[in-house]
Parts: sequence; C-alpha cells; structure tokens
Amino acid sequence: MYLRLLIHIIGDIHQPLHVGQFEDRGGNQILVQWFGNPTNLHSLWDEKLIEFQNLSYTEYARSINHSTKDQCKQWQEQPMNDWFYESYQLAGKVYGSITQPDQKLSFRYNYDFIDILNGRLLKGGIRLAGILNSVFG
Repeated sequence: MYLRLLIHIIGDIHQPLHVGQFEDRGGNQILVQWFGNPTNLHSLWDEKLIEFQNLSYTEYARSINHSTKDQCKQWQEQPMNDWFYESYQLAGKVYGSITQPDQKLSFRYNYDFIDILNGRLLKGGIRLAGILNSVFG
C-alpha cells in the first residue's frame, strides 16, 4: 500500500498541472478540444498526450530512457523542492499555451509539448528508482 502511494506521489509531482492553479483544479476546469473531442487540460496531460504516442508502456519507456549516469545521479540528488519547482515552472508554459475557451488542439500541441512530457516522465521514473533503491538497497 505504501509503495503504491509513493509511486503515485512521485508521479504527481512531475505532472505540471498537479502543481498548477488551485482555482481551476489543476486544469480540470479548462476545457479544450483534442482532435475535435472535448476534454480538459488536466486529462490531456494525464492521459491523452501519452495515449496519442500510440506506444505500449514498455515501448514508451524505451523510447524516452536515454539519460546518462551523470544525469540520473544529478536528478536523484536534487531536493524534492526542486522537483515541485520544475513542474511549477512548466505549468506556467502549459497554462500559457491556452489562449481561448475550448481551444482546438492537435498535432501542433503534441509537437510543442512532447519533449516536456517525456522529460517529466523520465525524471519522475529515475527519481522514483533512486528512492526505491535507497529504501530496498
């Protein structure tokens, strides 16, 4: 149970909208169109951008796992406050990309944000691995 909670928390810290604006519930109240289908900004970042890559979880992990040992060490040694702050800064970019209600998003949005999404997934995974390695040796 605690392990599942830890995994969830580390994942949440790295998703920019999870440290987004309280008043819109982290993007849940910002309505957008994803390839013509109604959704909200939070769901777009939690699910739809990842699903759009059309990869299995294993394929996706392999496609983004290109960090060096030095990067892994640096990311794992950073204090958790930095993890929050990174996501907070990126949340500003995500929010800033939405300029109108029900904005239509598609290929261009994916192109503009896929590197950020992949970077957050990679850092979250590497940092989680560091915590698990320290707990379980």
